[in-house]
Amino acid sequence: MQLRLQFNALKVNPVLTTLYLSNTRIGPDGAIVTAEALKVNSNALTTLDLHRNMIGDEGAAAIGEALKFNNALKTLSLDVNMIVICSVLGFVLFAFRFRSTRCHHHGRG
Repeated sequence: MQLRLQFNALKVNPVLTTLYLSNTRIGPDGAIVTAEALKVNSNALTTLDLHRNMIGDEGAAAIGEALKFNNALKTLSLDVNMIVICSVLGFVLFAFRFRSTRCHHHGRG
């Protein structure tokens, strides 16, 4: 519940451009809530760092789906998030295909 309240603030924040959530243990549920916020607040956030959060395939898929609706995000860090299904990571990378972006992933850890 607390996590959802925090990310609801992200939905309505028109000035936040960079969000570092590395090593905050948000897990898949936090990634899903973050993805919901990315869909709604699609014009401000340009950098999102989610590395070391164990979001897994489910969280990565939610982020990838949100990127269909978000054109502002330019840098996304997904290092060390237990993303093991290559197709999920591919989906996220595909969502970035037409942008000058960096999407990091350095293994399963």
